[in-house]
Formats: sequence, C-alpha cells, structure tokens
Amino acid sequence: MFEVDKMMKSQLLESNTNLLLGVLATNPEDFPKIGETQEAVTQMKNSNKVCFFVKPISSQPEPIIELDHIHNDRDFSTLYIGIEDSFPRNLMPTNITYTTDIEGKVKKVKDKLDGKIIVFRPRVIFTTEGKVFKNIDIISIEDGDVPLNTEYLPVPLAPDRRQFEQSLKESKMILFKDFYHNMFQPDYVISEDYLYYFNDGWKKDPSRKNGWMFTAPTEVRKIKIDQKVLRVQQVIGNPGSLVFISEDYLFSLKNEFMKEGMSIYEAEDETIDPHATLTAEALKIPIQSTEPVSKPIQAPKFSALPSSDAHKLELQFLSEMEKQAIAKKLCYEKEDLINFHVSVKTNPITILSGMSGTGKSQLALIYAKTLGLSKDEGNLLVLPISPSYTEPEDIIGFHNTSTGLYVPSETGLIDFLIHAKNYKEQMHMVIFDEMNLSQVEYWFSPFISLLEMDQEESYRELKLWSKDTVCHNSAKYPATISIGENVIFIGTANMDETTKDFSDRLLDRANIVTPQKMKFSAHRQALRDMAHLEQVNSDFVELFRNRGIYRSWNSNSDAWAAFSDDELVFFDGLHDIIQKYDKQKGISFRALERIGMFLNNIPLDENGQCTIARDTAIDLQVKQRILTKIRGSSEVFGGLIGTLSVIGGSPQGSELFELFTSTAANGISHFILTQDEIKRKARELYINDFAS
Repeated sequence: MFEVDKMMKSQLLESNTNLLLGVLATNPEDFPKIGETQEAVTQMKNSNKVCFFVKPISSQPEPIIELDHIHNDRDFSTLYIGIEDSFPRNLMPTNITYTTDIEGKVKKVKDKLDGKIIVFRPRVIFTTEGKVFKNIDIISIEDGDVPLNTEYLPVPLAPDRRQFEQSLKESKMILFKDFYHNMFQPDYVISEDYLYYFNDGWKKDPSRKNGWMFTAPTEVRKIKIDQKVLRVQQVIGNPGSLVFISEDYLFSLKNEFMKEGMSIYEAEDETIDPHATLTAEALKIPIQSTEPVSKPIQAPKFSALPSSDAHKLELQFLSEMEKQAIAKKLCYEKEDLINFHVSVKTNPITILSGMSGTGKSQLALIYAKTLGLSKDEGNLLVLPISPSYTEPEDIIGFHNTSTGLYVPSETGLIDFLIHAKNYKEQMHMVIFDEMNLSQVEYWFSPFISLLEMDQEESYRELKLWSKDTVCHNSAKYPATISIGENVIFIGTANMDETTKDFSDRLLDRANIVTPQKMKFSAHRQALRDMAHLEQVNSDFVELFRNRGIYRSWNSNSDAWAAFSDDELVFFDGLHDIIQKYDKQKGISFRALERIGMFLNNIPLDENGQCTIARDTAIDLQVKQRILTKIRGSSEVFGGLIGTLSVIGGSPQGSELFELFTSTAANGISHFILTQDEIKRKARELYINDFAS
C-alpha cells in the first residue's frame, strides 16, 4: 500500500485550491475500477450514484504530478473521479438528485459533459484504508467551441497593467488570484491588451501562497494581442483572475515575442481613445479597492455627472450588454434588454419570468458582468432558492441564544450585504435563482417592506438580532445592516406546476419581465453577425459599477407628471373594472407611480428619441405590473378575463379585452402585448377553469 507522508498530504490538500481543465476520459484501460461498467460515465459499485472520469488537459499542481508518478497502487488512476454531487446546483443535470432511474441519470450526465471542457478544482481525498482518490468539484462547463485536443496553460490576469509592470520592475510581490505556489511558475500573464512572456525568474513569496516576485524584469517581453483571436483559443477559468490558453497557440507566438515583443521599459505608442472623455480619471470618479477590510470604509463622495455624460455612458452600457449577450451566444431583442435595464434601475426588485430555457439566469448574469460585478470580487451573489426555504432565517441566518453567537446562513447573503455596506461606491447584485420554488413571501418577507423605503433613510435596515440580547460576534455581525442604493435585487422564476405564485404584495413592488424568445432564424443570423461585432470594451467596467455613475442614469422627474390627464382617466377606469370582480385587486398608487418612473427613465438614443416607444412602454408596463395580479378561477374572474375556445380568436365575455381594444385605449397605446396576455389567460380559463 502506498503511504503518503504528512508533508505531502498537506501539499496535496493545498492543491485543492487550484483550477484545472479536463474532458471526459476515453481510454477504458485508464478507468478506475469503481464503476459497474468500464465506461466514462457509469453507475458506482454498491451505490445509486453516477460517477464519471475526467482526463486533465491543463497543467496540474506539482504535488499531484508527483503523486501520479510515484503511486504504485494498482487501483490508483491518474484520472480524476467525478460523481453526481460534483456538479454545482446551477449546472446539475435536470432531475437527477432524487430519481432511481440509473440509466436515465447516466445518460443525462454523459449528455451534459460529452464534448465539453470541464473547469474544476481537484478534491484529493484520503481514506482510512490509506487509499488516495482524486475527485473534482465542477466550477463551469464550456460548450466545446474551443479546441479539445490540445493542452492548456493557466494564464493569470493582472487587471492594472501599469501597476503590474511597476511591480515587475521593482520585484515587488504580485498576487495572482487562483494561481498558487503548488503550480509551476507562470510562463505567461495577461494584463489588459498585452500578453507577457517570462522565460524564467519567478520566486515564490513566502508570506502569501499566491504571492509571486519576478527577479529578471529586463528579460520580460510583451506583445499586443487581438482579443477576438484570443477568445477562440482560451477557456475562462475564473473571470477577472485566470484563463487557460491553448499551448499550441502560445507556442505559435514565440517568434512574435522574439521579433516584435517589447520590453516593459520601452515607451508605448498609445493611440488616442475615442472614449477618453468617459474614463474614470477624466470624470473624477473615485474607484474603490476591492481588497477585504475589517472596518467599514468611509466612501468617497460622488459628484453628479453632467446629464450629457451620464446619457452617453448609459447608451454605452446598453451597447456593451448587447455585445456581452451575443458573445455568450445568447440573443435577445434590444427592446427586451432596454426593458430589463429600465426595470432594474427603477425597481426594488426585478423578476425575470418565462418558459424554461430562454436564458433568464444568463440575462441576469450578463447584466452583472456588464456592470463589472463578479463573485470573486464579492459584489455578485447568485443564491439558488431551495424548496425547503420557509422562513427568513434560511437565507440570512439566526441568533443562537444558547451560545450568544449570530450564525449566518450558508447562502452567504449576510456577508455579501456587509461587503455592500463597506463598499458603498460599488454596485452589488443578488440574483435569487428560481426564487418561486418556495413561497417567496416566507423567506423574503423582511426585504419586501425594506426595499420600498427611501434608500437614503437610516431606517432601511435589516434586523439580525435584538440589541437587548448578547452577541459575542457583534463586531462581525452587527444587530442591523443597512441596505443602500448600491444593491440590486434580481430574481428568476419559472411558471409551472413545481413553483409558487407571487403575492400581490410582492407584485406591487416588482417588475415581472418576460424576455421574448427570438425567432430561430434571427438567432442564427445574430450569431453569424458576431464576427462583425465590435468586441466588448472592458475599459468601462470601473465606470459602470460605480454607484454614482449607475444612479446618475435615474431621472428625478415627477412620476405622476409622466401621465396625461386622458391616461390617468383610462387607468382609473381600468382600476374600477378590476375592482368589480375583486376588491383586493386593482391599480395601487405604488404601481402607477412605478409605471411613471419607468416611462421617465427610458434612455434616449443618439437622435434624442426614446429607445422604447412610449406606447410600447405603456403596453409593457400594463402587462408586467397590472395583469400579473389578475389570476384565479373562472367563478371570480370569468367576466373580467373571458374565455377563449378557439386559438387565434378573441376572448368571449371579456371586459378587459373590450377595454384594451376600445377607442380610448387606442389613443394611449396599441396594447398588443396586453391583448395577447389577456388571450392567454382566457384560453387557460377555458381549459383549466383557472388563469395564472
């Protein structure tokens, strides 16, 4: 039996911090003897779980390479072992956790991983019998539009090029996130638009496990890289900190480094940036550090931007968001992107709803990425909602009166909100994924009222524990946490038999945005046009995520002034009709005020025209804010919604449909979306005797 000494065991456990790439293994002779069959994806022996075998295709930590070399156990494999628990919740193949259909689970896991590149962290495990297993924790799965038949080298990213070069020149410590000492020294580093090549000269800084110092700065060479070409050759390990680049591609650049490469001491021929007037420095925007702190930061004050600059930046933000979406091969109608953006900036919480597979979660993540937010920097939290959540303590934690300690939930929400409080000048975003798997009003109840309060008022505070009690860790977890205007709340929701309805109390405060599925032919054409699309510009990240910049896009115009007298009369009439059928429903002052805010906040294009036509915007808001509340049985709402027995026809006996096709309605909007939604509800009422 192979014995692992204490030092090597410690080094192997430290290797679990690294990021690696892998693919499903193909050689059965290499497979560990733990499965029922000798296949890459199979059932584990004596278990109802599925396992799979991953071949590494990137550089590995030195301790693991040594383990592979000297291990003499005939059952040991150089492959990594994954099990169904290795998937994070957002990547878990559908419905494999509780099913007993082994063949079905095997197929789903294989379909999920076959032909894909797996980004993972190793998880070295030691058994009591002295065996060593190399398991994995999956971080992400790439779609396989990058080469699979090559080795990849991990390449750290240095965000601030000038600071990075200065640290190289002075041999100061450089922290490479996700690149630790148990890896071989980095041969390449990317900083902004430059790729740096290091032949030798790195030393490990003993004070930090990811700290490196370079001792031969005169030997460093750098070349400018084409980001479009690089995207084809790289796999993102961790956005903002580490990528993996094809070794073949890097090898092909060796001559370029020798012939055209620059020294870090050479002056660069910088061209003038056409957006130079919109840089953080030029606009005097305070950029805050993202290093962790033990005390709250006194945030620098922000001076409001001139409206013209704010307007330009908002249009640039929308353009970058569209490019981010297409870069992810996700195509949305521009109107949907603008609708979502305006909803987010004018509402306490925005909920993305619709059929599964339309990219709701991805749209939220694209919005976050365009703002420059990421999990690693602590300003993005993706919180999957479990059906077991029944009270606020499930997401925020509780005060243990026996120990006198505040125990935060494993969701990480409280630590995230503390980070947002400490970094007030940075935008932060929480994404509640599949938020209606549990009844939202149960676990989200403390936030519903808080988010409606004035964002600058001190009473907009989330209570964690009573100040009359003893809390020994109060320095870290105070009695209350204020939630500022730098926190965005977004939810995603599916509407099917497994989910819960939203209450009117929540709907009054939320905008329910339903992105339209693009035509398949239009989607394909958009993907073809990607090659001609200007690449994503990372120069704007520091601007977009600045709270002052983001909030400068909000209009302070009076929400009620957004409506004409005729429009207010129309909405009064709509309210009265709904009230005839249910006195608890209708159009609240809050709902109409939010509609007015939406109308006031639609960005103008370069020609001064609204990016969403006013009649379309009113149509969207009626569908998103008013019709969402009208749901129930035909006994209650039959006369309001009507019934639709023939697809393509008009609802019969529908007061709503009559109102929205009236002359008064035509003078306000075309109400196409509203009419289609009424038809959907009427059809549902006809079939199920209930409309959702």
